[in-house]
Amino acid sequence: MAKSPDRRHMQLPARRIAEARPAPGRPARLGTALLVAALLGGVLGGARPVRAGEIADTRCRDRNYKFSFLRPREWKAIPVETVGKNGAWDPLAKFTVAKFSQPDAGRQGAEIMVFRMGTEAVTTGPGTTPPAAPPDEGPRGARAPKPVKTMEGLFDHLCERLGAPGALNTAVKKDILSRDKVPGRLWTAELAERGLFCVFASWKKDDVEMGLWFGGGLAQRKKLEPLFLSMARSFQWFDDKADDAVSLPQLEGVNITSRRRRDIEKGMVAGWDVLVSPKKQYVIIYNTKNKTNTQLARELAERIEAIRAQVYEVQFPPSAPIDAVSIVRVCADRKEYADYGGPGGSAGYWNDDSEELVFYDASEAKKTDKDTLAVLYHEAFHQFIYYSVGEVAPHSWFNEGHGDYYAGARYQDKKFKIRPFDWRVGVIKNALPKGPRTVTETTPPVSIASLGGGGTHYTEDLQSGGYTPLATLVRMSQQEYYTDAGTHYAQGWSLVYFLREIVPANPKWNAKWGKILDIYFKTLKEEVNRDKPLERPGMKPDGGPEKPAGPAGKPTTPGEPGMGDAPAMGDAPAMGDAPAMGDAPAMGDAPAPGDTPGMTDPAMGDAPAMGDAPAPGDTPGRTDPAMGDAPAMGDTPGMGDPGMDGGTPPSGDPTGSDSGIPLSLSRFVNSRRALEKAVDAAFQGVDFAELEAAWRASISKVGSK
Repeated sequence: MAKSPDRRHMQLPARRIAEARPAPGRPARLGTALLVAALLGGVLGGARPVRAGEIADTRCRDRNYKFSFLRPREWKAIPVETVGKNGAWDPLAKFTVAKFSQPDAGRQGAEIMVFRMGTEAVTTGPGTTPPAAPPDEGPRGARAPKPVKTMEGLFDHLCERLGAPGALNTAVKKDILSRDKVPGRLWTAELAERGLFCVFASWKKDDVEMGLWFGGGLAQRKKLEPLFLSMARSFQWFDDKADDAVSLPQLEGVNITSRRRRDIEKGMVAGWDVLVSPKKQYVIIYNTKNKTNTQLARELAERIEAIRAQVYEVQFPPSAPIDAVSIVRVCADRKEYADYGGPGGSAGYWNDDSEELVFYDASEAKKTDKDTLAVLYHEAFHQFIYYSVGEVAPHSWFNEGHGDYYAGARYQDKKFKIRPFDWRVGVIKNALPKGPRTVTETTPPVSIASLGGGGTHYTEDLQSGGYTPLATLVRMSQQEYYTDAGTHYAQGWSLVYFLREIVPANPKWNAKWGKILDIYFKTLKEEVNRDKPLERPGMKPDGGPEKPAGPAGKPTTPGEPGMGDAPAMGDAPAMGDAPAMGDAPAMGDAPAPGDTPGMTDPAMGDAPAMGDAPAPGDTPGRTDPAMGDAPAMGDTPGMGDPGMDGGTPPSGDPTGSDSGIPLSLSRFVNSRRALEKAVDAAFQGVDFAELEAAWRASISKVGSK
């Protein structure tokens, strides 16, 4: 079954998300979209001026490939976002090894990106012999970009992605030598269409190319250009003062592969640490915030295991014991979260392609606030479902509705109790008095249906009422769900809350509707897995668990696929002196000898099979300039937009105007046949008029708690 990459986010606020939604029919692609969004976010929307005296005065030494260069001391190393298998073929995702961000009160500022293209294993010194490179191949059925085989080609591709195709051709190009005399080239370019000033630099030695990209607001060129040029000229191909990658003893005995462990270790940057949950079910990778966040990490590790045992596994019992270990990444604040790759306006996301849950500490105080925990509970549900039942993506009302249902959990006396999720209450209660909307149903031609667009499509007149009729809501595709994400997510939460909390207390209602959720999910699992035995990450083909990793860099199973030196996660490793710098290849520097060639899984990148899920990156806040019209200056979706920079919605907002929106893109199996069968079975014989009347009356009385 065709698959497409996915991430699920707690996103906010609703009214701003709509402004950032990609143009219909122009989906963005995951991987590159994430990187481009980060690039655009840092430099569009008005980068702050370079402060007087800001100079490149700190040498960052890469722990893995041993290069180094100078940067301003206060610029922050950002872990390179984990991309996963599906992003391995994407040029930017594939070759990015480090990111740095100019500090700023908002999401704006100049940025540095470091790229590496090569065929040899991890550099331990000059003269490393390169093995054969794996083939470049994109996900089957996906619209792959033109092959990128040189650093200059990658820079040209980057310009295209930034909305300025051909800009490198007109750039000023000069020869440049590294500090240790490796020849290279340097370009200075104005991307007027994007309001950017950029410096590109690359060096080549022994079939390996290193590249640096510096980007900032065009209005700041006079101040940025000397800084960018000084950083480029400081580049050193091999720095013998660089330390080796760290080993994390806390990962001993954790059920992750050696490669996964090495990815984590190589992905560490200064100021970050790793904590393993008590039952070793989760690995928490977190910014210590000068060692003040250790207690937060411990609390999150305890809470996530507790809600899994007490709630998720009870209501969604896994088909078999879950042996896979989940990764949870906690950024220090919204700025770092955005720099890492978090969608604009969001508070967290679950990326099933890289199998990583990412969010940030929303509290200024040391005590964890309930909004941070709400995001954790929501995203942890998506993560649990992925490992629990395999590649199954329920309808959005069910999937995101449950995420929000669990976001209302409160932990008291070591027990969880579900309360109304206050981010949603105001939205749905404001919508109910306006009544149902008018919905137009259309069926596309067979020719379109054969391409995955079959089934009934729903178009709402948003001015005709306040909410979507439930009979329509439960059949909406994910893309349709996003047409009015604020209302639809509030409805999804309210329907799940109604069926789980209110219906069981009414014997007549329970007899009619008490099994809707169980029947839906049971049917969906059966239909999706009808022709294929359930396979879960963390399980061997025979169903047994993988062996846990041994010491860093030493596979426990000889010849294990992907056990070489090319990291899969793409996180940036720590650097030696002062602030750290990153280096692990985002998804694609060549593996070491003995590695399985190619890191991409062709089956994992297909477009949505049946038209239910948007293409990778096709969510609000993820517009990909290369896939459609480039956003206007200062209007980059979700990045660098001051309007997107509001905080987590205030609890109990009576208007609901600032309520958050969790969004999702999935490489889970999305079979229209299975989805339709699940809905048909769950709502068989249900009188939707009666159900809607009871739901409406009940939810109108629900208050925040």
